[in-house]
Amino acid sequence: MYSFGLCPLITKPSRITDITAMLIDNIFTNELQFQVNGGLLITDISDHLPVFAICGNQFVCRCATPSQYRRIINTSTNDKLIAELNQRSWPNVKGALDVNLSYNNFVCEFQDLLNKHCPVKRVKNTENRYANNPWLTNELINACKKKSRLYKMFLSCVGH
Repeated sequence: MYSFGLCPLITKPSRITDITAMLIDNIFTNELQFQVNGGLLITDISDHLPVFAICGNQFVCRCATPSQYRRIINTSTNDKLIAELNQRSWPNVKGALDVNLSYNNFVCEFQDLLNKHCPVKRVKNTENRYANNPWLTNELINACKKKSRLYKMFLSCVGH
């Protein structure tokens, strides 16, 4: 491959078993102008480790990550909201002759109270890889982390 001007990006074994460690999967490049990095993903989804390449280029996109906003709801804010909801006499809601107007008045007043007691705040964009998997309990998340940690230990001990 070198005679064709191609350089390998992967230099470590991509298939590791109890007995052997082989470099089977690779990515070759002839691009030397930009920095190109390759590597292996440590995961047990296959008997081969997935390979990847990251190609640097002169155009850098500095796209801002969208901010996340969450409503602050806890026992204290919830109790304050309920207390003020109970104190309201709701004259604009009960006194309106039109049901649609009554509903709109209720929504406006409720929204005002909700914003007062349970405000929306900007939160840090923390990476939580399990956020989109609400069915994963803490026990399952810990088991997944332990399995990944043990697999990394296996890879570091086998074939070397």
